[in-house]
Amino acid sequence: GSITGSKARKININLSFLDEGDYAAEIYTDAPDAVVDPNLLSKETRTVKRTDILVLNLVSGGGAAIQFRKK
Repeated sequence: GSITGSKARKININLSFLDEGDYAAEIYTDAPDAVVDPNLLSKETRTVKRTDILVLNLVSGGGAAIQFRKK
């Protein structure tokens, strides 16, 4: 998981901590209009592996949570 302060930012997450193979990354982030309603979320699922760098754009005052599942 991650959080950010009052400024939006892009973060890069090195996934080298994962074991070999493909994973489903279920990504929950604050929605772009979360400033208006902080309860709004975006959900996305990506296929990733340990050699990937996951790039997340965090909105102002937002954050992210990720669950990895081996495929």
